[in-house]
Amino acid sequence: MKKTLLFIIFLYAVRLFSQEYSIQNNEILLILGDNSLKNECLIKELRTDSSLNRSCKSLVIDGIFKYLPHNIYHIDWIEQLQINISDTVFIDKNFSKFKKLEGLLIFGGHVNIEKKVNLPNIKYLKLQYVKFINGKFPEAILNWINLTDIIVTEGNINTIPNNIIKLNKLEILGLSNNNINSIPDELYSLESLQNLSIYGNKLKKISPKICNMKSLKYIHLDRNLIIDDRVSTCLKARIIRFDEYNMPYEEDM
Repeated sequence: MKKTLLFIIFLYAVRLFSQEYSIQNNEILLILGDNSLKNECLIKELRTDSSLNRSCKSLVIDGIFKYLPHNIYHIDWIEQLQINISDTVFIDKNFSKFKKLEGLLIFGGHVNIEKKVNLPNIKYLKLQYVKFINGKFPEAILNWINLTDIIVTEGNINTIPNNIIKLNKLEILGLSNNNINSIPDELYSLESLQNLSIYGNKLKKISPKICNMKSLKYIHLDRNLIIDDRVSTCLKARIIRFDEYNMPYEEDM
C-alpha cells in the first residue's frame, strides 16, 4: 500500500515538474539572435500564415532579443508557446493575439509582461529562472482567470499578490526557490487548489487558515524558516517532502 501511494505521488510530481509542461510534437523551431542566412530565411518564411502547417500547435522561440518579432503574431492558432531567453524580453499587448494559447513556458532572463496582455484560454504557465521587475508578480497573470497550473521557480518573486484570489480555477501553484516571506490570506480561499509547492523561500510562518483548505492534497514547505508546530501538525497527512530528484521521502509517508 505504501509503495502504491509513493508511486501515485511520484506521478503527480512528474506532472508538476516536467511532462505536463513540455512542448509537444509538431513544434516549430524559430531561432533568433543569429545572423546566419539559414535563420534569416526561416524568419522570412514565417511572415505569412500560408507558409506554416496549421497542424503545428506549438512554437519554440530560442535566442537573444528584447521584443518578440511581430511576424510571430500571425501564427495565432498555436496552443503552446515556449520562449528560451538569456536577456530581457518585453511581452506587450500584441501577445493577446494568441487567443488559442493554452500553455506558456518561459525559461531564463528578465521578463516584463504588460498589464494589458490578455490570454483568455491559457491554462498552464511555467516560468523558470525568470526575473521580474522589483520581484513583483506580474499583474497581467492575475487576469488569466482560466489558469489551473502556475509554476514559477528559481526566480526573484518576493510577494504573492492578494489578487491571486481571482484565479479560482487554480489547482497547482509552484513557487519554489524564490524570495517569498509571507502568504496572503486570500490564497487560503482558493477552493480548487490541490498542490502548493513553496519550498526554498523565506517563510517564517503560515496562517492556521491553511488547515481549512479542503481541496489541498499536497504541500511542499521544506527549506523555509517555519517553526509553527500547530500548522505542521494539522497538515501532517498532506505535507510531502521531495529530495533533489523530486522523489518523496518514504519516512514522511
